Amino acid sequence: MKIKLLLLLSFLVIVLLSACDVIEAVQPRPDIAPTLDAIRTQVMETVMAELAERATATPPVIPTPLPTATQPPLPTPLPTLEPTPTPTAIPPTPTAIPTITPTVVVRKPTITILAVEENRAVTLLAMDFPRDSIFDIRVGPFQNFFDHDVVIGRVNTGSGDPFKFTVILPIEVRNVGQVTVRLDGILGQFAFTSFRNTDLGKVIYDPIPVISTGCEVSVSPGASRTFSRNEDFDAVWTVRNTSSRTWDESAVDYLFLSGIEMQKFEKLFDLPSSVKSGERIKIIVDMIAPDRVGNFATHWALVQDSAIVCHLPLIVNVK
Repeated sequence: MKIKLLLLLSFLVIVLLSACDVIEAVQPRPDIAPTLDAIRTQVMETVMAELAERATATPPVIPTPLPTATQPPLPTPLPTLEPTPTPTAIPPTPTAIPTITPTVVVRKPTITILAVEENRAVTLLAMDFPRDSIFDIRVGPFQNFFDHDVVIGRVNTGSGDPFKFTVILPIEVRNVGQVTVRLDGILGQFAFTSFRNTDLGKVIYDPIPVISTGCEVSVSPGASRTFSRNEDFDAVWTVRNTSSRTWDESAVDYLFLSGIEMQKFEKLFDLPSSVKSGERIKIIVDMIAPDRVGNFATHWALVQDSAIVCHLPLIVNVK
């Protein structure tokens, strides 16, 4: 700005001096000319000096403006997360469980042959029989069974679990090649099997082929004893009352049920005395051995009002 003003003044002085030169030309004044030259020279020197000084002068330091403090960006507020409501699970309507009626499988009773002693005995295994049921033991030849079968005793199924029992073969199947054993129940159930009448395995001689649930029985003579033909002997059953009731002598009898009749006298007798629960009694029957060789079974029982209280079996071997 100062340079411009100085140049303007110099310009004005030069113009003024030039005007003076013009005037001088019209009216020459020799004493002024040197003065004007000196002024011109001084003005030019001054202007040149000023220009040189300005050219070499250090430009003024223009202060760098302080940076405007930038405010840190305000944090973008996090969006407020509204919790998404979890829909309450509606439990499915329970499916009604169908009522399953258990199917009762009734298995057919079966008999399996365990051992055979030719012409003498057979040991069997009974399975799937109804519990506490009485079955007649029938034995006969395989051919024409119903024409020649005989009932040699009865068996009580007891708890219904598989059980073993031995059947003494009657004279009707002596030397018969194929023999049938059949168990007949009072409700029409039955089971049967057949076997070859030859030695097989080892026969279990159980003197009590009939199982009673209300008594314990031992018998004399045992199955191992042999008799001569028509030999007299006493059959003695020692019986223990394992039921919860008393056997009253006026209500309980013992009688012949089935098999070979070997008794010398009656088929029916009164109980000698009453027998309380847990007590024992001896039942004695006077008998005679058959007049032929073979194994024979006779079956007696304690009965009350036509119901069997206890079975009394016996096996006799005649040689």
